[in-house]
Amino acid sequence: MQIRIHEDVLRRYPDYLMGVIELQITSYDIDALHQVIKACTNGKQIPAINTSVETKWFQVFNEMKASAKRIPSVVALWNLQSRFGELRSINYFVDAYNYVSTKHGIPMGGYDIESLPAEDITLRYAKKGTKFHPLGLNQIEKIKDESEVAYYSGDDVICRYWNNKDSELTKITEVSKKLIIIFDFFGERESLHGAMSELVDVLSASSDISFVRNFILSVDKTNETFG
Repeated sequence: MQIRIHEDVLRRYPDYLMGVIELQITSYDIDALHQVIKACTNGKQIPAINTSVETKWFQVFNEMKASAKRIPSVVALWNLQSRFGELRSINYFVDAYNYVSTKHGIPMGGYDIESLPAEDITLRYAKKGTKFHPLGLNQIEKIKDESEVAYYSGDDVICRYWNNKDSELTKITEVSKKLIIIFDFFGERESLHGAMSELVDVLSASSDISFVRNFILSVDKTNETFG
């Protein structure tokens, strides 16, 4: 499995860092996960919004010519949290990384490795005309603007507008066993380390998981492994 950031994206966004966690799972307990998260937050609601994160990502989305309905995933989560007081439970893995995403202000996404169309994931500028099946929707979209940054696996888009909308193709379900979790980050490397380490700790405390790889990709082309 090769994970890459295309040089055109890094040229435009040299301060971008991609955190990657690849894992395999034997068993998990969603109730145990929620207890771990509750203990981490001391039962308090996670602070709603980080304005500097919001400003940076809206700048990026403007540069991608995204419509007003397209917003960064972490901002969408903050909005839901503000409206309903908490996030709706989806499944074990999504609940875990949504918790880390809202706490640390980092857009995150997860992909079922066994459902990937190809043996690679690449963050790149989109190709006009590429078709996309949005998660949870019975419709097909077609990319119209090549200023959009998207995640590809082979020739298929698996997430549009950087982190706005995942594909139905690679969604994480209750039976997913091999996963890639990706962090989209602008900021100090130590902060990304902290968020990635917390996700590892939360998952380790509530499931039987083996972590295959934990690393960060950046403009210097090196893979920085940790943990």
